[in-house]
Amino acid sequence: MEDAERLRRLSVNDAALFSSAESEQGSRALTKSQCLARVSALIALSGPSASVMSEVDAAVSAGARSADFIALLDAILPLVGRPRIVAAAPKIALALGYDTELGWDE
Repeated sequence: MEDAERLRRLSVNDAALFSSAESEQGSRALTKSQCLARVSALIALSGPSASVMSEVDAAVSAGARSADFIALLDAILPLVGRPRIVAAAPKIALALGYDTELGWDE
């Protein structure tokens, strides 16, 4: 399906398109960019820690590195605001295996 047709079908809430997209979602691996976009969406929505950590794990499996998450936080800061970034940073750090308690008292 070409891009214009897919966008048209999304715009008119084509139920068949959504059903096929949702069923295909679990059967294919996501790219690093897709995983990072999902992390961004969770940050914007103040998603729960478990969801953020799960998506960070998926992004790492797809090739994302710590620097990618830092760049993501920097990129979305003007859009989501400082409080959401401050809330998300420890979730991401914990998912990456960083001890968020060490050195923060200094």
